[in-house]
Amino acid sequence: MNRQTLYHNASGLSLALLLAAFLTACGTVNNIPEPTADAPDGAAAWSEILTSRVNAKGQIDFATMRKDPAVIGAAAYHFATGDLDALASADEQMAFYLNGYNALAMYHAVTSKHLPKDTVRFFATSKLKFAGEEMSLHHLENKRIRPLDEPRIHFALNCMVRDCPRLLQVPFRAEVLNAQLDAVSREFLNDPRRVAYDAASKTVQLSPILKWYREDFESEDLTLLGYINTFRTEPIPEDTDIDWFEYDWTLNQSE
Repeated sequence: MNRQTLYHNASGLSLALLLAAFLTACGTVNNIPEPTADAPDGAAAWSEILTSRVNAKGQIDFATMRKDPAVIGAAAYHFATGDLDALASADEQMAFYLNGYNALAMYHAVTSKHLPKDTVRFFATSKLKFAGEEMSLHHLENKRIRPLDEPRIHFALNCMVRDCPRLLQVPFRAEVLNAQLDAVSREFLNDPRRVAYDAASKTVQLSPILKWYREDFESEDLTLLGYINTFRTEPIPEDTDIDWFEYDWTLNQSE
């Protein structure tokens, strides 16, 4: 069974994952221990992880973090116990959500016995704590972040595998969030591994991310290709036939 079958279909959840969501109460909880007194501050820990354990390609040094999970643990604990209501602006909250999802997904990949390729267990039936509440990564993404009505989040959230958008080496920050979201969207939608247009055959291959969340990109005035073209340096004609890449669920371990 591939990601489309287990995780999403073109209109949202697949039946398998929808059923799994009902079973989350019986799922496991990946508890995040309180950091030791000498652990770095949580926000600083997340910045340190991105700088020291993520390379320029967005690949992640999971192997080293498994040997010493203290810093990623401190980062995850920061988002597990943070207070969203204390954040003054919508951009501050959005940045907290994006950084929090990525930090928790990374911590989960480092400490859980399940890897992301085991999509139901990793995303739906395993819980972590976010902002004081236990929830799955699936719930955090689909019930908390997607309702913020910002399609660019799909190029910012990272599930720690090869075909996710590139993980930045800096955190998302409220004061520059719009520019960061534009930048990751442009990068993703101009990357031939994500969007490969063949003018000769008038076909384009797209990342499955654009299929699974298609409803977030389209509107009455904008098709999927129209949305993509808002970030493309070379627009794709609207009458182009669409095909889809296979999604690589391999953990994005650095070389």
